[in-house]
Amino acid sequence: MRRTGFTLLEISIVLVVVGLIVGGVLAGRSLIQASEIRSQISHIRSYNLAVNTFRLKYNCIPGDCPNASDFFGTAWRANLHPYVSATGSGDGDSNIWGWWQDVNGFPSAPFGEPMQVIYHLYLSGLTDCCNPSNFSGWHVSTPYAGLVFPTLKIGNGGFIAMNLNNQNGWWMGVGSLTPAAVCCGGNLGDYANFTIGSPSGQFRLTPDQALSFDAKVDDGLPTTGNVFMARRTGGDGLIHPEAYHASYNCITAQNGYNTGYTLPSYSPFVKWQ
Repeated sequence: MRRTGFTLLEISIVLVVVGLIVGGVLAGRSLIQASEIRSQISHIRSYNLAVNTFRLKYNCIPGDCPNASDFFGTAWRANLHPYVSATGSGDGDSNIWGWWQDVNGFPSAPFGEPMQVIYHLYLSGLTDCCNPSNFSGWHVSTPYAGLVFPTLKIGNGGFIAMNLNNQNGWWMGVGSLTPAAVCCGGNLGDYANFTIGSPSGQFRLTPDQALSFDAKVDDGLPTTGNVFMARRTGGDGLIHPEAYHASYNCITAQNGYNTGYTLPSYSPFVKWQ
């Protein structure tokens, strides 16, 4: 008599093999993410070191130097983004300003001093991104990460300097200038929306990525410590700390990361240290 089907032993062996494969894939993903988190921490720390070295060398902070042409000349300003100060200099108040708000005489625009931070660090030879000549025109759908601000090691976006509650730092999970309205149920603003074809903010961090990063460098909470979740909200044109809201999906009522929400929707703000 011909046997049909499989024996319990054969099925058990197949299930064990499948379990090993799935376990190996999951373990591999976990190792990859852990490696990316370590790389991102090192990258942010290298930029913090660059900022501190710049401050000691030039007696001002990058992006805010009121006399940048004395250090870097004027030729580099030929390719400045149209919303950066025409002089490529800051106002010397030690805060990195420049969004849609006309602060300290700067254009009402989404760049200003934040973009100059990246340029000044590059021109000083302290970082390898980003060359002002990379900007060749206004293209709202062009990915700017890697062209006009550094690329993240986690996620697909970049990071840029910003000011949050009079604290300078790096705002992570930014990309192009294509606006979108949806992030955790609320408007996050153009910088962090990088949404070519998708309002989900595909260039921000997922909850797991944000939590892993925060837990490694700070307290693992999105509303306290030196790492905050931040977004642009209200009419002042500045970024503000994220907070729990019943209509949003980012932060739980216990002020923790909502790891049950899987979309890339977090933009951490990391204070300069």
